[in-house]
Amino acid sequence: MNRYRFTLVSAIMASSLTMPAAALSPEEGASVSSRAPSASCALVKGQPGGDGKPTYDLTGSGFKEGPVQIKSKYGRSTTSASASGAFTKKDQGYADYQVRQGNRNWVQCTKVAKTGDEDATKNKNATVASVEASIHNVNKASFVNDDYPCGAAPKPIDILAFATIVTSDAGTVKYRWIGTGKIADTDVHTINFTDSDVQQVATRIDLGVDKKGDVGLGWAQLVILGDKAKTSNRIDWHITCTS
Repeated sequence: MNRYRFTLVSAIMASSLTMPAAALSPEEGASVSSRAPSASCALVKGQPGGDGKPTYDLTGSGFKEGPVQIKSKYGRSTTSASASGAFTKKDQGYADYQVRQGNRNWVQCTKVAKTGDEDATKNKNATVASVEASIHNVNKASFVNDDYPCGAAPKPIDILAFATIVTSDAGTVKYRWIGTGKIADTDVHTINFTDSDVQQVATRIDLGVDKKGDVGLGWAQLVILGDKAKTSNRIDWHITCTS
């Protein structure tokens, strides 16, 4: 798992980031490139499993006979190339793969589109193992639960509320933010998980303070909707404008 994905939901801006927890970064000084022009690998569709779900095989050709190292977000494993330089490793998880022999450069494998499997996940709700909310300050100010010189601060004086959603299987998750204050986005949103994974969502909250004497007090939390409903912890803020 350990793959992280970030989604920012805001009335002002919206972007999506993927924060992988097991990135395929080069190791031992080796860059990702072809081992040789004839060496290649690919993740292809295998025979349907007993449950009718698609399976995937990792295939390669153009290698020397002998051991082949494999790495992906699922970890490391090995297989062997035949005398013809080919290999097939069946029933692999859907991911980005790299392979190599010895200390040679890693070969980046191509992969078949996962359209059928992804469409299937959209028809079921994912099981949310946990959802945790937190506050991140905006405008480089430490004003949550603190005094703050509002008069000199950029406007609006706001914060980002984040929630980290962890699922234990594939499917969709519907969520919305609730709370007090001017939450930028309280609409219902849907995100898709193609496996057990981690994604992060966020919204901007205007604290509603502007000048000396103003007090901003409020809370927010993320609600997972549907038959597998769950609610995050509540995040609170308390700001007093001192100037």
